[in-house]
Amino acid sequence: MAKTIQRKIWVSIAALVCTLGVFLVYAPDHAQADTLLGYSGYPGPSALTDSFYNPAAGCSYTWSTVAVATNPPKVWARSNYTNGQWVSYRYRVFELNSYHNQSWTRIGTSAQKYALAYPNQRASLPGVSHNWYKEYTGANNVYHKVLIDIYWYNSSGAVSGTTTRQVDYYLNGNVYRANSCFYH
Repeated sequence: MAKTIQRKIWVSIAALVCTLGVFLVYAPDHAQADTLLGYSGYPGPSALTDSFYNPAAGCSYTWSTVAVATNPPKVWARSNYTNGQWVSYRYRVFELNSYHNQSWTRIGTSAQKYALAYPNQRASLPGVSHNWYKEYTGANNVYHKVLIDIYWYNSSGAVSGTTTRQVDYYLNGNVYRANSCFYH
């Protein structure tokens, strides 16, 4: 009887290991860790690839510029747009100087990027990068975060829905960071 119980335990453990193995093989290669801040109108499905080792945005600094680059969001048309729906996105960069106790302030907005999406095929949107001139000589404790605005358009070209997502993970130079980029 003891051998039967041991065998059942081992069979259960083997089944669990096999299930986990199948999950790891077929699981998505990223976590959707961005924060959905809000939406309006009738947006379609969207997502960001945003995880600790695969961040949605990156920052780099020189003494006079902050350079920000983003990976494009994954955006699909709403289900009733079987012939395609125009979508676009842009990002906004915010800065916080914690040394001077200021609040988050927008320092720039990228150009809008457009593409055609389908309900079963996401839009082929390009990544975006931009440099902003900032004087960082002697600055300390300056943080940057990125918000990504996604737009869906109706057949007459007017915006029919929007979504705003906050990037949660960043590549800061060659260091992975959560919540923001950091200049020190």
